[in-house]
Amino acid sequence: MISVLFANEAGTGRGHVLALKRVADALGPAFYREAALYRDDTLPIMEPVCDAVFRGPGLSYDRSKRLGSAAVTTSTFGEFLGDLGFRDVDFLSRQVAWWKEVLVSRSLDLVVAEYAPCAMLAARAAGIPCVVVGGGYGIPADGLEEFPIFLPQHSERIHDENEMAAAVNTAAGPLGLREIKHLPQVFDCDAKIVTSLRLFDPYDGMRAEPPLSPWTDCPSEMGGSGEEVFVYLSNPDAVRPALIDALASVGLPVRVYAPWRTSAISDSLIAGGVTLVDQPAPADEFARRTRLFINAGQSDTMTFGFAAGLPSLAFPEHLEHTFQASRAQKEGLASIGGNGTADELVQRIQHVYHDPSLSARAKAIAPEIRSILSQDRTKAMQERLRPVLVDIVKRKKLA
Repeated sequence: MISVLFANEAGTGRGHVLALKRVADALGPAFYREAALYRDDTLPIMEPVCDAVFRGPGLSYDRSKRLGSAAVTTSTFGEFLGDLGFRDVDFLSRQVAWWKEVLVSRSLDLVVAEYAPCAMLAARAAGIPCVVVGGGYGIPADGLEEFPIFLPQHSERIHDENEMAAAVNTAAGPLGLREIKHLPQVFDCDAKIVTSLRLFDPYDGMRAEPPLSPWTDCPSEMGGSGEEVFVYLSNPDAVRPALIDALASVGLPVRVYAPWRTSAISDSLIAGGVTLVDQPAPADEFARRTRLFINAGQSDTMTFGFAAGLPSLAFPEHLEHTFQASRAQKEGLASIGGNGTADELVQRIQHVYHDPSLSARAKAIAPEIRSILSQDRTKAMQERLRPVLVDIVKRKKLA
């Protein structure tokens, strides 16, 4: 039997671990499956599909260099890695050593990683095959010498990628990692499986294989005739008090899914007539009720809305969301909310809610999105994994 470890060590949304669950579902019960995840609240996601689930080390985001009036936005994925600690040799050494010890001591045959760069480095150091899955933004194309800038308004770098590549070599070289020359080589692996619309893949056209269909639900009916604003707030660390106040006073029917919400936020929203839900809306109910979808600009989340013919109003939490929301805005499918006072955000929500051009464009593209989502994603994932699995079978002499 082939033993697989599903690894996640960064990222704040549930979508990162849901991506791993879908791969586990595609593999099926013929494999021994374990998951090492850095957040306690995501462990239950993998428990139904794994033989063992446990906490792993995380990569903590250091905001100290991104604060203040003169702060510089995290402009590339390389900058993001720098903020996660890829400048610190001792930290990297501990992280990679932990993952390698787990892989070797538990006799694992394959790593499936989603936002888990240290686990990927450990797999290579241990000579264990590794596959990375997820959205296109976090999976660089092969052959890059540096992480590119995607949004020209955010172009300043504060971390040196050559220094970070050297830190990786110093930390992981003694553990068996072959030297890397460029920081994007952290993501070198046996297969890169992107699951997103091409619209949201910044490396579209540069990959050996095109993205697979996003792993998101597809409503069986078209939306847009409802009256509600559906709001998905996925990250408590990024909640904006002004947005909460705006939702409570916007004067529209609002339904909010915020699984982390505090009692104070709940009380404020309820006092404003907002309906709170404890789980995501079923796809068809979402389509039937909703007129506008407010989210952070997550690719799969917006794709879900587009499949229902619904535009998004995005309040990005970080650069990846900003990039994706910008792509959607350029196509006339979304609008970016921006910052502002509660009164300003109320005006923004009402404007987008009543914008006929956004609704028309979302309805026009919905058939294309629905066609993409109708593909057999399980079969497609199995086909992408097959070459890696065949090599493992041969190496273990299982056939």
